[in-house]
Amino acid sequence: MQVSVRQLFGTPREQVVGLIAGGHPAILQAVENAEDSREMGEQDLRNLNFSARDVLVGIAASGRTPYVLGAMAYAKSVGATVAAISCNPGSEMSLAADIAIEPVVGPEVVTGSSRMKAGTAQKLILNMITTGSMIRKRQSLRQPDGGRGSHQRQADSAPD
Repeated sequence: MQVSVRQLFGTPREQVVGLIAGGHPAILQAVENAEDSREMGEQDLRNLNFSARDVLVGIAASGRTPYVLGAMAYAKSVGATVAAISCNPGSEMSLAADIAIEPVVGPEVVTGSSRMKAGTAQKLILNMITTGSMIRKRQSLRQPDGGRGSHQRQADSAPD
């Protein structure tokens, strides 16, 4: 997500930052029990100098992942706006957030998995949030040709 937003909208690296429990290694392989640490969620935000000027979007299908809850609690403590995307209505995350987004996806084909329908729904929601945010900020929308071709479009033509 972080890289695609930078490529598509030309945003600075520090403007959209993606975190995952277990850090970068967890992107390629499972880091067992990393998501069970509230403290790690808080520490990862501290390491970024997260402040009241930032917005946190916590994501967990269950709505109760300790890593995300720790990050959300820290973000709230510094006065940041906190959103939650959870596929479990009324979850702990949703109740703790300023903005709760709770898509109803129904049970997964593989019981207990959150990487199928729930993961897809959450990714679609993130796409909507980032696209809407960048258009609202009036960032340039670059096409796959690097914005050199005739299909380059400026987001400032979007209605307010």
